[in-house]
Amino acid sequence: RFLDLPAELRMEVYKLMIPHDLIISFQQTIIDENDPDGFVIVSETKKSKNAILYTSNTYLFIINSQAHSPLSLRSPQIFGLWSHPTHLPLLRNLPTIHLSISLDHSPGVEHWTVTRQRARLAYFVEILNQHANDKTRKSLLQHLVINVSCIASARHNPKTPSPPLPLPSIPVEKFMFALESLAALRGVQNVQITGVPDWFARCLQLCIRGRGGDVREVVWPVVEVVRKRGVYRKARTKWVTTRKWYQPMLDWREFAQRNGVVMPDGVDALW
Repeated sequence: RFLDLPAELRMEVYKLMIPHDLIISFQQTIIDENDPDGFVIVSETKKSKNAILYTSNTYLFIINSQAHSPLSLRSPQIFGLWSHPTHLPLLRNLPTIHLSISLDHSPGVEHWTVTRQRARLAYFVEILNQHANDKTRKSLLQHLVINVSCIASARHNPKTPSPPLPLPSIPVEKFMFALESLAALRGVQNVQITGVPDWFARCLQLCIRGRGGDVREVVWPVVEVVRKRGVYRKARTKWVTTRKWYQPMLDWREFAQRNGVVMPDGVDALW
């Protein structure tokens, strides 16, 4: 019988049947919670088969900055086929994850790029930690590759067939602090980050590896503003932060200085 074969030989047979040494990604989509069969191959395989499927492949998650429906900020679409509630716990089994982060931005609405990516990456980390810090098992994530691309495009009507026109790209420094949410991820041994300035990539790597200590929050001043909606409505005062959309919530300058990370000239302009 097959099960009577030595374990090493069975594993070699499994490798002929199960995808391995691949980069696997899933299209961003909405999964019906009443249809859990989208990933039936995982739920029906045994431990030895799962070991090949999970540990010998790299799983790619593509996270863009475009509007999602019906949920945009905490969008389940970023997980693709994993977004079904019965599949999310399986994320803790992935030792190698590749995040492809697209900073899509259009003139006049650049702030939405940062707002969406900050929220989506925070949601991604929240789900990973949620299913890694349970009482039974911890996350196996040991290798994390983060690739960041900054893409400018003209605003267009999604109902029209013509694609968005390319525009001069805004420097990635204006958007990179959207990645701050990843600082909440800890204990990943190997981290590679490309597409952002070297000093920020180095700081983020230290955080995700669990080294260098915590990053302190920036205490931004607040100002009182008067807002009025409509001619016949009463004006109201509100305290709002002076932080601009492209500025950080965490004090990366202090963290870099504390850990000996050299920062380039002119970086203070981001504060």
